[in-house]
Amino acid sequence: TMFTHFFNPVVQFLGTIIPFAAEHFVRAIKKMNADMGIPAKLSCIRPEDIETMSRFADREGNPLYPVPRLMDARDLQQFYALVSEENETAAH
Repeated sequence: TMFTHFFNPVVQFLGTIIPFAAEHFVRAIKKMNADMGIPAKLSCIRPEDIETMSRFADREGNPLYPVPRLMDARDLQQFYALVSEENETAAH
């Protein structure tokens, strides 16, 4: 159909440009954070505290508050481990 004929190239173009734009956006945010002195990793998170922090944060969470993604205690544990400086040193 004419509709498909018109939109297929648009969809293909967006499929190419969106990942490229997203990558540049993430790089710009990381540079802006660095310029403002915002660390990429948090040194204040101790591995032995992650489980407790996750439980507390899970209890305090409110599913009625608009957030990009709801996280349970397990998700929060993984997130805290990911952003902890300990994770960075363990990876190297």
